[in-house]
Amino acid sequence: MASSSFLFLIHLFCGMFMLRSRLMEAQSNHNISLGSTLSPLGPQKSWQSPSGDFSFGFLRIRDDERFLLAIWFDKTDPKTVVWSATNLSATREMALKVTADAQLVLTHAQLVLTDGQNSVLWNTTGDSDDVVSHAAMLDDGNFVLARPDGSLRWQSFEYPTDTLLPGQSLLPGNKLQSMDTGYLHRRFELHLRVEANGSDLSLYAITTPSGSSYGFYWSVSTSNIATQLCFQQSRLVLVLMNESVINITSPSPETETDDKVYQRATLGDDGVFRHYVHPKNNATMGWKTVAYVPKEICQSVFTYGSWICGFNSYCKRDNENIECKCPPQYSYLDHNRKFGGCKQDFSSQSCDVDESSMFELQAMVNVDWPLSDYDHFQPMKEEDCKEACLTDCLCAAVIFENSTGDCWKKRHPMSNGRSGSFVNRTAYIKIPKPKGDLARVATSWGYIMPQILIPNAN
Repeated sequence: MASSSFLFLIHLFCGMFMLRSRLMEAQSNHNISLGSTLSPLGPQKSWQSPSGDFSFGFLRIRDDERFLLAIWFDKTDPKTVVWSATNLSATREMALKVTADAQLVLTHAQLVLTDGQNSVLWNTTGDSDDVVSHAAMLDDGNFVLARPDGSLRWQSFEYPTDTLLPGQSLLPGNKLQSMDTGYLHRRFELHLRVEANGSDLSLYAITTPSGSSYGFYWSVSTSNIATQLCFQQSRLVLVLMNESVINITSPSPETETDDKVYQRATLGDDGVFRHYVHPKNNATMGWKTVAYVPKEICQSVFTYGSWICGFNSYCKRDNENIECKCPPQYSYLDHNRKFGGCKQDFSSQSCDVDESSMFELQAMVNVDWPLSDYDHFQPMKEEDCKEACLTDCLCAAVIFENSTGDCWKKRHPMSNGRSGSFVNRTAYIKIPKPKGDLARVATSWGYIMPQILIPNAN
């Protein structure tokens, strides 16, 4: 945990610092006293900041009977979570989900979350002998536990989940982790690492359920030591020990009027780190992206794993938005989670009998699945490349590059799928022929397609 003096410097640099004693005094009537409790269905479900912009407490998860212990923007519609308690005992489920019988209580030493059997699910960290006088939900989105002298015993800003708020910093050794809409999967992480010869800020793809890294796909490195990633009012900057900064995002006109917009920087489930703004005077306007990194995430390649869009899917960028699409006659494994990959909606070509005449290839221009090939021919004519896939029962698709005559056969599952003008290749997806074509094929074989008679229901 960072020292109080170091936190002072962080908040001073980020431009959001206020004398702590004045801050506590200004909202003293909003302070939360010892013994206060919250429960998901009780009379008190959350504690608000003085402005009402932020709330801390229990928030029901969409399409779920459970709740998050979270901090959220309370005046946006829908409410936007910026922090949530972490399930430290799980590797696959990052956010801690609780049932309606949970209870949160502020003791003399910490916040404690228990279930209906009074088992501890989560608590704030620190020395149990370190006395807490009260808690507060501050107007900058930071939830704090204060000592009798006004210094901070614990604060949510030190334990970010997927979001940074203006004035908040990501310190060396800490990380942001992406969360999907169901708070089930954590696929990407943002790390600030410090080594003897410098520092780097990197985005990593991680595995589930182990949580190990596939490797980084975006990075900013410096030979100097970085002290923090700081969210200033208009931009995100990497602060170096020599007091210089590296811009991670650039200022935007929308961020220069901080009193009129809400802001957040969130690592999304598509692996993109975005700086958002939301007008304060319009709850339903929605969040607008003003900056993001990396710019070309669909062009990254990993040796292992499904990468951005899951197996058999492909990544397509529309400005800052990332879409995951399925090939023809494939569908999403989970329509509520389109980053989870795609599956065939038909039976694969049999290897026991010759079914080559029952399948065809559908062209997809500027689409590729790198690293999924098991055979490579060069040079080759395009028609010969397609025929090589049609007559191979193991071939799911074939990629052809016209300028070089390269031909790659692809097997299932296909990974690292991407689409865009930078690909400059054509993918041919193997799919079954339409039923009418199959009937003509059967007739040419001297086989009559049987008719199925349905008895009259009467």
